[in-house]
Amino acid sequence: MTGPRPGCGGAALGLCWAMGKAPADPGRQVRASSRPQTVGDWLFGLFALARDEAVDDPSVMRAVDEVITAMGPEEFLVCLPGLREAFSVFPPAERQSLAAVVLSLHGTGTAGASALVRGGGPAPELVAEALAAEARAEALLSSAGLLGDHDG
Repeated sequence: MTGPRPGCGGAALGLCWAMGKAPADPGRQVRASSRPQTVGDWLFGLFALARDEAVDDPSVMRAVDEVITAMGPEEFLVCLPGLREAFSVFPPAERQSLAAVVLSLHGTGTAGASALVRGGGPAPELVAEALAAEARAEALLSSAGLLGDHDG
């Protein structure tokens, strides 16, 4: 017998929430689901059943942002496909609103929200792979004593 599928926890929370039983601290539950391998599936389950409720509670997007920004490049690469699927639940206008929320969490203003949703730059997977490769190279150079504190 196998255990529950990764998105079941988010779906269970979403079902309860959609039926009127709001969680005490949904942000805490998002943070508790933060394993890179499963967070996207968990969020997909939540968003599929309680999209409006999740968007209306600011602690949810704040927690999603905290979980993602705490990840290293390798972990981000692992969770990226699931995250993309989770956010595919939202129509384009709502994705743009969510992008504006995330930008405001980082104090950058919301003007770039449409560009974030529209894309146009390199694929996020390529950027994450490049960051991971850069981190591996830096670790190798550092362990070989080839990196120093040079300020120019």
